Amino acid sequence: MNQTNQNKFHIITALVIILLISLNSFAVEEIKIKSVIDNVTVYKQGAQIQRKSSYALSKDVNEIIIEGISPKINQNSIQVSATGNIILLDTKFTTEYPYQVFFTITIKKHLTRSKKK
Repeated sequence: MNQTNQNKFHIITALVIILLISLNSFAVEEIKIKSVIDNVTVYKQGAQIQRKSSYALSKDVNEIIIEGISPKINQNSIQVSATGNIILLDTKFTTEYPYQVFFTITIKKHLTRSKKK
């Protein structure tokens, strides 16, 4: 390997190491939780089911997996709302056959900084 190729190899290796270290610093805490039915409204063409659950977030990114979702749900009908100081990063609907359905919400606790006077 000549000097130029060796330098490129070292630079690429350093970049890969830096990338792996930075990805590790954004650790995602994965939590599986159950939700309970809070309210049901029945219509002629279907129903609206509101589920509720709570969890105390850590400072890092939290991936909350809600178990026990019906496999017959229209995944496009799912809506997420939350209270508190959080940033919603992502939502994902997953079906693991035969009949396990999960809804994953990825959120981060938003830390507010006090304003200096």
